[in-house]
Amino acid sequence: MNRYTLIENSLKQINDSKFQSICIAFLYEEYSRDIQSPGKVEGKEKTRSGQPDSYVLKRNGNYLLAEYTTQDDIRKSEFYKKLGKDLDACLDFTNLGITQDQVDEILLFFNGTITKPSIAEKLKAKAKSHNIPLKLVGIDALSHYLLTTGKFYAKEYLGVPYDSGQILNKNQFLTLYGRKNLSTPLTNELVERETDIAALLQILQQNGLTIITGAAGVGKTRLAIEVIDNYLENNPDFISYYIFPRNGYIVDDLTVFIQSDKNYLIFIDDGNRQIDNFLSTVYTKMERVTGEIKIIVTVRDYAKDDVLKKCRDQNP
Repeated sequence: MNRYTLIENSLKQINDSKFQSICIAFLYEEYSRDIQSPGKVEGKEKTRSGQPDSYVLKRNGNYLLAEYTTQDDIRKSEFYKKLGKDLDACLDFTNLGITQDQVDEILLFFNGTITKPSIAEKLKAKAKSHNIPLKLVGIDALSHYLLTTGKFYAKEYLGVPYDSGQILNKNQFLTLYGRKNLSTPLTNELVERETDIAALLQILQQNGLTIITGAAGVGKTRLAIEVIDNYLENNPDFISYYIFPRNGYIVDDLTVFIQSDKNYLIFIDDGNRQIDNFLSTVYTKMERVTGEIKIIVTVRDYAKDDVLKKCRDQNP
């Protein structure tokens, strides 16, 4: 069985909580904004009644509303009825406490397929009557997401095996980093590092490869995260990826994630632990990227010379 079919079959059998987690990840990947999920029980694999299941506060101050359904789509009439009910919940502005003018878009997620275009048109017409666009995200769109940029969640929630799992988005990186039980979480506020941040932003702007060196525990990773956040705020056309140190060759991973015409900012944590991977990242994939690519690396002092030798051609 190929991986796409395996993902589809797994989505068909998924429970409400895991499906909701996958949809929230999809939202984060697409919108990277402030996501709130009233329908999710914090710290547990449970769902609860919420209207909507999730919402995103957009830059313009308006909202994107999302509902998730795992209704069995074999019984099509019940499946379509559930989608309509979920849409009605997003259009119940009195209960939501906002006006329809504050809603820019509604997304309905479901682990099935709408086989009749007339049903999709009926749902869109209901939303359009309130001047709100409706996006339908079914099993095909979710399977494609989990097969590509969402492979971390395909493994986490569906148990679908995939590549080495080293290329992550920021949220995934922070989650795995936190599991290392370090004394200083990466979510802590960064204090008294304004000079360092400004200097690194200038270096990053002018160079393709930036290396941050220092002893273990001095805050290299936390500083890099802050610099990346600042850079992306001013350069929204860049896509960021975070490479978590593991054993394994990552060229195949990069083939999936990197598109030749996009701009990328790649963060490699603990470059001293993955010299070979470092080479793969710097050389192999930069050759086929026509857009701009920037790499920022943290390295412990003892390995600085080795890393510099490996990447001297890039003038870090």
